Amino acid sequence: MWYIERNDYRGITGQYKLKQMNFAVELVKNLKFGDKVLGQVMQPSEIDAMVLATQIRLFKKGDTIIREGERGDMLYIIDTGTVDVYKKSSGDKPVASLRSGQFFGEKALLSEDVRQATCVATSDLKCLMLMREDFNIMLGDLKDLLEGSSSSSFNSNVSDATGIFASNSSEAFKYVGEEN
Repeated sequence: MWYIERNDYRGITGQYKLKQMNFAVELVKNLKFGDKVLGQVMQPSEIDAMVLATQIRLFKKGDTIIREGERGDMLYIIDTGTVDVYKKSSGDKPVASLRSGQFFGEKALLSEDVRQATCVATSDLKCLMLMREDFNIMLGDLKDLLEGSSSSSFNSNVSDATGIFASNSSEAFKYVGEEN
């Protein structure tokens, strides 16, 4: 019978979680909205908070993730897998194919507009999802961030936001702030 010591197990799983977190941070840091890259307009602590606010969602090959014309409130960042993007005006042929490190649904962080395309998983898919409400609570309006006209409200909102995420998530995290 094989066994592993508790400390060894914790070390291995801790390294795996750290590797996943670093991968997600790199994905988010390199997201490009127009001519702005998030890593250039956000502080590292804001990017870390944004990654903590994401949720992982798995899709099967053939699943429709978003539909053109529906209201959108979520950004999807592809961790693994591929997605085809369709527009009604283009018929049955995809207008784009997306892979790991790319994203879709970004307009959901900018406005409450309807989806401009339909996205379908062309393989099993793992995505990081970020809701507009979570983003706005932690970091304020994305338009302001990209324009540089907002002094980020991250520090003043983080304790309120963690309570909201804890109530909306099965994995609550605790904010440890400075002592008063």
